[in-house]
Amino acid sequence: MELSEIKQHLPINTFLRHYHLQCDRNHQLKCPFHDNNVSFPVIREG
Repeated sequence: MELSEIKQHLPINTFLRHYHLQCDRNHQLKCPFHDNNVSFPVIREG
């Protein structure tokens, strides 16, 4: 299976939940190296 096929069939939120990650209301993740910083934007390709 190609990466593009995986991306079509697996929504990013499902992938993140698998790793116990959740975006905030601005579609960003907390930095894994700092407790209080939000620094990873999650961009859904359409």
